[in-house]
Amino acid sequence: MVERIHPEDLSRVEAQQRRCMAERLPFEDEYRVAWPDGIVRWVADRGVFQYGANGDCNRMLGILMDITERKRAEDALRESQKLLVADLDAMTKLQKLGTLFASEGNLGLVLGEIVETAIAISGADFGNIQLLDAESSQLRIVAHRGFPEWWIDFWNRGFECKGSCTVALGRGERIIVEDVEQSPIFAGTPGLEIQLKAGVRAVQSTPLVSRSGEPLGMFSTHYRTPHRPDERTLRLLDLLARHAADIIERLQHEEALRRSRDELELRVQERTAELKRKTQLLNAISRNAPDLIFAKDRESRLVYASESTLRVLGKSAQQTLGKTDTEFHADPALGLAVMENDRIVRETRLPLVVEEPTRLPDGTLRVFHSTKVPWLGEDGTLLGTFGISVDITKRKEEEAALEALNEKLEHKNRELQEFAFVASHDLNEPLRKIQTFGDLLKSRSADRLGEQERDYLARMTGAASRIQELLDALLRYSRVETQAQDFVPVKLEDVAKAVVTDLEVAIKKAGANVEIGPLPMISGDPYQWRQVFQNLIGNAAKYYRSEVKPFIRIYGEENHGDSSIFVEDNGIGFDEKYLGQIFEPFKRLHGKNEYPGTGIGLAICKKIVERHGGTITARSTPGKGSTFMIALQTRKEEK
Repeated sequence: MVERIHPEDLSRVEAQQRRCMAERLPFEDEYRVAWPDGIVRWVADRGVFQYGANGDCNRMLGILMDITERKRAEDALRESQKLLVADLDAMTKLQKLGTLFASEGNLGLVLGEIVETAIAISGADFGNIQLLDAESSQLRIVAHRGFPEWWIDFWNRGFECKGSCTVALGRGERIIVEDVEQSPIFAGTPGLEIQLKAGVRAVQSTPLVSRSGEPLGMFSTHYRTPHRPDERTLRLLDLLARHAADIIERLQHEEALRRSRDELELRVQERTAELKRKTQLLNAISRNAPDLIFAKDRESRLVYASESTLRVLGKSAQQTLGKTDTEFHADPALGLAVMENDRIVRETRLPLVVEEPTRLPDGTLRVFHSTKVPWLGEDGTLLGTFGISVDITKRKEEEAALEALNEKLEHKNRELQEFAFVASHDLNEPLRKIQTFGDLLKSRSADRLGEQERDYLARMTGAASRIQELLDALLRYSRVETQAQDFVPVKLEDVAKAVVTDLEVAIKKAGANVEIGPLPMISGDPYQWRQVFQNLIGNAAKYYRSEVKPFIRIYGEENHGDSSIFVEDNGIGFDEKYLGQIFEPFKRLHGKNEYPGTGIGLAICKKIVERHGGTITARSTPGKGSTFMIALQTRKEEK
């Protein structure tokens, strides 16, 4: 029978037999035997040894029972107990995670424990946990055990290499790679070399999913040898994944809440500081601003008044706040008018600019320029009115004095214009007589006059003609105001063309080329604009240079409601230091023998342009030419 005992049990059985024989004890043992058919069975051996006269054991009497089924049942029970212990240990670890989370609330510490638990449950050699970045949608390793740093860096740098975790995230299910060398996931990728270099042969990756179905991350266990976790292990990993996802989601929510609270606290601090600064600024304005600053509620009761406001009213804050203008104004009637303006602002919810007379406590009447706006809450609710008032009493007095002075000046101007008209008209008659009698004397008695007398006669008639020209010029200058016409739409391009036709003889005499470009449509006096173009184009034809072909260009520009008119030539030009003189009446830069004229033309142009609300100036270079520029503000209806 000894030869049937299992080799692994033989030495133990023989040792037990020798001990029992030596101590003359019954033999009892359980061991495995191999039957002739090769089947291994468990047997229970019970017997006693028998001894001869000399005391030596000569035989053994006993019974051998097959206990194979019992042993199998015992093995199964032990395995079951072992699994139960393992499950209890796993539950203990899960409970520890919850306790750790509740006591510490530290995400990094909890994630490390999750990795340790996953390794313990699955019997793995390595493990890591990755969280999903919501912005980049990339997994990032945040806790691990057993991996070198270069392995972590490889996967965290986001190489274009998918691993089991990436695939599991994309599919939304666990991925098991029993052997990385045989897996299509790693085949031909840099990840395979990295895994083998780190000693990884098998991987399982389980998604971490929130209860709402949102992916949170992944935990993975890694093995040094090809391996596939059994179903029990996978069930425990699922339980760990659920528990870990709950903890991570809660921690993330708490972290988000903490950040939100911190941000809110920071905003409150900033808002408080800003409010403090604004309060300090408002107090500084209230103390130092000369203008009256005030706020009133919807019943027109004063709720804020700057110190300047209280000084003007001659009352304290206690005497004015919470009261209406009729209650604290020295003149209740004027206070009532102020309240009516407040009512208009509240009803229309529009700003109001108004002049408000106010009676001071000493009886003095002051005028204030008030700007009032609706006072609205952040939600648009009407709270009342807010306003600023500026004392314009002195300005009103100065305006009244200026208005009286302007009326006086206008009266004087009218008198001067009338005088100029009458003077030029009344002096025409004696001048005509001088010219007539001079002409008669020249025609009837020229042969009886000596050379000196004829010279005197020529000088007399020439002077009379010169005076006649000056009187005509003065009359034209006065008529800019006295015979002005109402404004009508005027197409300046047509006016310029008509003037060029009128000046055809002078233009041909000068041999000038005239170019008329686009000109704006304006509202004005067409006869006066004819005068403007006659003077400017006529001067350009008069003051030409004989050594070059004269050129005259008339054109305009429009820009954002403003119009510009240009009359450009290549004539003799002038020194711009005389620019202030050429627009004065009877001012000339050349003698009457060089170029004919009275010197009134540009003065008339200036007066006409200013009547139309514009300005005229020029730029010029001696020997190169001049450009006269007119600027007008064009109203929309004029366009």
